[in-house]
Amino acid sequence: MTDAARLATDDLAVVTRPAPVLSVEGLLAASDDDAVLWHPPGGPLWLGLGVAARFRASGPDRFERIAEAARAVLAEAPELRAFAGFAFAPGASDDDVWRGFAEAEAVLPRINYVLHQGRATLSTVGGELPLPTPRLRPASLAPPNVQRRDHSDAEYIAAVRAIGDGIASGAFDKVVVARRVDLELSPSVDPPRVLQRLASIAPACTRFAFRRSGRWFLGATPERLVEKRGREIRTEALAGSAPRGADAALLASAKDRAEHRHVVDEIRARLEALGARVEVASEPELRALSHVVHLRTPIVAQLSADRHVLEVLAQLHPTPAVGGVPRAAALEWLAKNEPFARGWYASPVGWFDAAGDGELAVALRSAVLDGPRAHLFAGAGIVQGSTPEGELAETRLKLEALARALGVEA
Repeated sequence: MTDAARLATDDLAVVTRPAPVLSVEGLLAASDDDAVLWHPPGGPLWLGLGVAARFRASGPDRFERIAEAARAVLAEAPELRAFAGFAFAPGASDDDVWRGFAEAEAVLPRINYVLHQGRATLSTVGGELPLPTPRLRPASLAPPNVQRRDHSDAEYIAAVRAIGDGIASGAFDKVVVARRVDLELSPSVDPPRVLQRLASIAPACTRFAFRRSGRWFLGATPERLVEKRGREIRTEALAGSAPRGADAALLASAKDRAEHRHVVDEIRARLEALGARVEVASEPELRALSHVVHLRTPIVAQLSADRHVLEVLAQLHPTPAVGGVPRAAALEWLAKNEPFARGWYASPVGWFDAAGDGELAVALRSAVLDGPRAHLFAGAGIVQGSTPEGELAETRLKLEALARALGVEA
């Protein structure tokens, strides 16, 4: 099912002009409108405020339906981007935590502020519109008081054991099971300030944020799902993790290498199913972040015919880095046993344009922020040789950057 394009203005003319360099977090704090932030490492920072057009869809073909719904509108604003987010699976956003976040949604912002290499531009849809005056709340020097904490450690350990039994019986080779940590903080969370802290805590990651009706989904993800320019596709396998400093142990780990190989092989097969010529690095490299190091294999493909980036996305998501192997068996287990709705966690977020090019990342190291409530997400891939205690410790490592940005312990 797809909603028709919902236009907030009949005038889709775009006005672009130079703009002053301002605090993006301050601009976010000064506006109550729906908003989006997208900032890949080394790339331009895009801030979108308000809505010129919104597209929503549901069902297993939600990716292709969003692409089709947005096509005519983006043709009138080819210099701009539509910013999109998707639920992990159909129905995965049917939870109060995810209220306001559709199963599939793309938005053409009314105000588009782009900051890159010390220069800023402002593009507005429907005539010239002013930027709000930046207003960032003063930072609190004291850490917040954590009034409630739900670690669900025992529940997670039980899930890892159950998956281990399934692997031993031959039901699947890998399942990525997630956990959600629920916090209630006093004073309330300040999402623009959290984003500001993430810029220094996780500079090698893509920062993203979506605000819907005052509720935020934000994070700093290390994993690119797909980048498309013309017929060239760039993606990566990111699986296998260890604490910082354990580089040699990670490279030598048979368990982590097996987990990583599942992801590489599956991504290659799915791209080849699109008729692409695929090039895969022969050996994984290390991707070091602030608290954790991952195995990473870059993958480049050439499409035989041009396709919309969301068509490629539909083929790739979910990769074994967030789902499992075999895909159907792993997803069935997660749908029956994971005790919360993933919503947009571990799902594609990013942008696409009128040409069908774009970039989407996997929404990892992420949280939903709603006033005093924070819901943090992290997962780990369970394969033969995984231990419940080891996988629980891995999720804590992955929660560390967001916890620091919130001023709490993971």
